[in-house]
Amino acid sequence: MRNLCFSIGLLIACFSDLQAQWQKCVGLNMLPLIARTIELTSEFGPHPAYALTVNVGYTHRSPFDGIVKVKVYDGVKDRQSSGGFLKVGGRLYLLSLTGRQPPVNLFAGAQLIGSQYHQTGTVQIIDPGFSPVPQAPYVETNGFVWGAAVTGGLTVRMAKRVTLDGGIQYGFQPTRHDYIGDRSFNYQPGFGISRTGSRVTSLQGILTVKYRL
Repeated sequence: MRNLCFSIGLLIACFSDLQAQWQKCVGLNMLPLIARTIELTSEFGPHPAYALTVNVGYTHRSPFDGIVKVKVYDGVKDRQSSGGFLKVGGRLYLLSLTGRQPPVNLFAGAQLIGSQYHQTGTVQIIDPGFSPVPQAPYVETNGFVWGAAVTGGLTVRMAKRVTLDGGIQYGFQPTRHDYIGDRSFNYQPGFGISRTGSRVTSLQGILTVKYRL
């Protein structure tokens, strides 16, 4: 969390002068709320076609690891994920290259993501008589990972200063070796639902209400 706070402060200091001249938007991504995640978004740009994006957020004790999944017994109960995250990147509005701002637009972007995590759970131990042990041991893990993501979708102007973004974030992150429970079904703050195979990829929905300052 200390690294996250330092990064946010550094970004604010570096871009404070530019923000006075650029168009600015702030918003809230509503889809991660189902996973107990608050994600605040912001955009800064000198031209309607492109913008710098900075998102910050926090996941609080989320048991979420996918809407649809195959139940795999991994001996872990009550797994929860918490942690803060920072996303820094850029976005291109494809229909605004000439400078106009149509009511409906397409966007594509990329982001660097820093994710601090704290996972907890209880391990269910089976005794030789195939009965659960009454006292399940508590386990936890902490760490920080860097990764990247690409985004794409549609933005719709709802009012003079209000727009709605809908799309997908597809992320790539390094393999962790401290997963609690089934590593194939995980929730990583800032990345979303993570799947581990030959590489770790993640998926998160975008449904963001933005207000232009």
